[in-house]
Amino acid sequence: MTRSSIDERIVYGLAVVAFVLSYSQLADLAARAGYSPAMAHAWPLAVDGLAVVATRATIKLLRGRGYARALLGASTTVSVVAGAAAHLLPAGPLPGWAGALVAVVPPLCLLVAPHLAVQLRRDAVEASVAVDPERIEAGRNEPENITTGDDQQERTESDEDAALFDLEAAHPRPDCDAMRDEALRLLATTGLSQRAVARAVGTSEASVRRWRKAASATPALAAV
Repeated sequence: MTRSSIDERIVYGLAVVAFVLSYSQLADLAARAGYSPAMAHAWPLAVDGLAVVATRATIKLLRGRGYARALLGASTTVSVVAGAAAHLLPAGPLPGWAGALVAVVPPLCLLVAPHLAVQLRRDAVEASVAVDPERIEAGRNEPENITTGDDQQERTESDEDAALFDLEAAHPRPDCDAMRDEALRLLATTGLSQRAVARAVGTSEASVRRWRKAASATPALAAV
């Protein structure tokens, strides 16, 4: 066992001890406020539990940490004040104003916790699709005459398209004109993409692209 893992276990152990001690005081205060025994033991979870979640969110979030810090400060303040009130207020049932303050804590937690959950979820989604900033900066600093992987792929696709054009020109299909007319008709009358039209008429996307360019340059073909 490394020293780092020992230190982490000590810290976590202290956190558990502090949670248990705070939990007992808050549960006693909730019972004095009129909660049933079961609900009195659930009340501290709304306070200290929110503090634990807010602490984790403060460390984990890439954006919106201000909201998590605000929740951490608010929940910690409520926990400290409630723990002090458990000793400062007279024994027995709490006064009406004190019981009212204890009662409004769960609804407030219900109000703020879902928004924190939304922020955590949104941050996780953004982190999963984010592009490495160093990679972007490296791409910006690349000279223009350097061919990147994407440029090479585009050039390869262009070369393949040119090869298809030459092949179709050297070996035209018997029904090439009919296929061209049908492809132009589908492009003009439907919202299909060039790839979908190519599949529909049984040809390549490169052919459809060439026919479309030729049609735009030739009035007779554009009227088809």
